[in-house]
Amino acid sequence: MFKGFNLTLTNVEIDRLTDNNVTYTFQDKKAEIAEIRGIMKGNALRTIDNFINDEGIIDATSLMKEWFPTVKADVFISHSHQDEELAIQLATWLKNTFNLNSFIDSTVWGYAGELLKNIDEKYCYDTVSKVYNYNTRNFSTSHVHIMLSSALNTMIDQTECLIFLNTTNSLNIGDSISQKTFSPWIFNEIMTSSIVRKHYPRKELVHKTTDFQNKEERNLPNFAYDLDLNHLKNINLKELESWQTAYKADVLIANMTQNKNHPLDLLYFNYAELRGLYGK
Repeated sequence: MFKGFNLTLTNVEIDRLTDNNVTYTFQDKKAEIAEIRGIMKGNALRTIDNFINDEGIIDATSLMKEWFPTVKADVFISHSHQDEELAIQLATWLKNTFNLNSFIDSTVWGYAGELLKNIDEKYCYDTVSKVYNYNTRNFSTSHVHIMLSSALNTMIDQTECLIFLNTTNSLNIGDSISQKTFSPWIFNEIMTSSIVRKHYPRKELVHKTTDFQNKEERNLPNFAYDLDLNHLKNINLKELESWQTAYKADVLIANMTQNKNHPLDLLYFNYAELRGLYGK
C-alpha cells in the first residue's frame, strides 16, 4: 500500500460522477460479482473433508487460499457491508474512468459464514443434545476469523491505494475529533492501513509533472472501536471530480505527446505525495 484516503460520499453524489458515455456499467460490475459469487458458492458447498489430511489435521493454508484467494487490484475499498451498493458504484466509476480495479471483500469472500458452518457441523455440533459446544465453536470461529483477517491484511498490503467509505453506516458514533465504529472489520482494515509498509509500487513516474442486519444480528451487543483516520487524506465529491477532470486532460495531452501519467499518480500529486518521495 502506498496511500489511503478518507472519502465522504453519498449515494446521491456518486450519480454525479456517472458519465452517460460509459463503456463499463454498474450492471457489468454486478454481472462480474454474480460470477465470482457463483464460484465462491461452489466452494461453500464443498465439505471440510477436502482439506483434512491422513492424520486428521485441517490444512489451514490450503483452506485459506481456496476460500479467501488473493486477487489483483489497484484499490482496496474499505466499507460497511450496508454500503456494498455504494462501494460497487465507486468501483464501477474507478474502472470506467481510470481502468482501475477495485477490491471489495464482500463480493469475493461473502461465504465465510458457510465455511464456519461447515467446520461447526463437523466438530462442534452434538448430535445427542442437538446443540453446539460453546468452547469448541469459539475455537473454530477464532480460526476462521484469523484466516479472513490475514487475507484482508494481505490485500491491503498488496493494493496500491486504500479508500475508506466514510458514511453513517461505517462511522456510527462520534464527531470530527473522536470517531467510533461498531464494525471490528472496519477497525481491523483501518488499523492495518496505518501500520502496513508504505511502498510505491512503480519504480519511477511515467510523467513527472507538478449490510442488512437480520433480527438475530440486531440483538447482538455492539462493541464500539475508536477509529483513527488521521493517516488518511480527507477527500469528497469535489476531489473526485477534480481527479476525473485532470485525468481527462492528461489523456488529451498524452494523445499528442505519448507521455501519460498513471491515474493514481494524478490523485497523489494533488497532495504532493510523490513530490516528496522523489524530491520534486
